[in-house]
Amino acid sequence: MKDNKLISFLSMFVVILVVAALIYMFYLQNEKIEALNNDLMQKDQTISQLENENQSLIQEIGDNEAQIAELESNVSSLQSELDSLDLNNDARDYVKRLMDKFFDEYFNKTDSTESFMDLTDNELNAYNSFKESYNDMALTGLSPLSIMKLYLHAEKIKDYDTQYELYTRDEDQVMWTKEEHLNIPESDRVKDFGIFEKATRRTVTINEGEAIVSWYSTHDSDEYNEDAWQYGFRLTMDDNGIWRVGFLPMQ
Repeated sequence: MKDNKLISFLSMFVVILVVAALIYMFYLQNEKIEALNNDLMQKDQTISQLENENQSLIQEIGDNEAQIAELESNVSSLQSELDSLDLNNDARDYVKRLMDKFFDEYFNKTDSTESFMDLTDNELNAYNSFKESYNDMALTGLSPLSIMKLYLHAEKIKDYDTQYELYTRDEDQVMWTKEEHLNIPESDRVKDFGIFEKATRRTVTINEGEAIVSWYSTHDSDEYNEDAWQYGFRLTMDDNGIWRVGFLPMQ
């Protein structure tokens, strides 16, 4: 009898423990669910807040774009006015230079000189780019005068490889090979560049793919003689629209 009571007591105790454990587990599960719900609510609030901020940013971007468009319009108007002012200033400067040149020539009877040996930054960059691989693209857009200056520059610094590459490649006009060009004695090359350093009244005449750069120089004489001291340099345009030096260009 006592054994039955003990067993009943133990069974009841076990049931109570199981129920208590289940209740505790249920409590923990509810706590976890509540925590997840709170976290979800916070995330929903964050998402809602971000959406509101996004709408505000979109509105702000729209306002900024409108302001930028207005500023660009104002800048364009100002640039047009500045360009107009620059043109007016250029026109006045041009007229002033013409008047100064006229009175200088009228009263002093002298002509301004220029040097074909002084390369511009653009010409020097083109020369350095061309000599790297002799790619014709480096010469695109250069005038006959600029090509002539590159040729003379190569002669002066004794860069005869690059100088030959500046010659025309028209088979009907080629007069000697590159090897023969490199073997030309120094005694037969230009040693005095004075006529290129003291040039005056320079003109460039272009006709049917041929260009002649003409100028006068008083380098060889103190007296000016128009017939005796006129020089010319001949170039031809290739099929790609690039100016090339003709063989014997000053003959």
